[in-house]
Amino acid sequence: MIAENPKRIINYILFLTAIAFGLFIGYFIDLLLSIPSLASFEYSAPVETKALSADKVEKYSKINAVVTAYCPNSCDDPDCIMANGEKAYYGAAACPRAIPFGTKIKVDGYEFVCKDRLARKYDDRFDIFMDDCENARLSGKHNEEVIIYQ
Repeated sequence: MIAENPKRIINYILFLTAIAFGLFIGYFIDLLLSIPSLASFEYSAPVETKALSADKVEKYSKINAVVTAYCPNSCDDPDCIMANGEKAYYGAAACPRAIPFGTKIKVDGYEFVCKDRLARKYDDRFDIFMDDCENARLSGKHNEEVIIYQ
């Protein structure tokens, strides 16, 4: 039987190889997503305090993170609607999912509000919305100290 139909056996071997390769790729992707730095951003920086006045204390955390910028041309929809349902505006930022909407952050001395989310594979960074696409492009991707107010 083997000698009678070698093409069928070769096709069967190729079929089994393709299935094994597909299973390996699926396992490899699951393995990559299980690595904490790739799967999700864990925000657990130490909390610091700053006295604003005698009765008001501000709590915040400082972390170093990748910061990028985006503009209307990089939005998925023409109206540039953020994850919280609002239209994007300067002063809004896409933050990791561990940081709730409405949280204030400070990057390079400028304050922003978390209103948007990035794709899950970029859930460890901050993306600042800019009206001017040229400025967003020029800001590039860089590591920056991010202050997260609580």
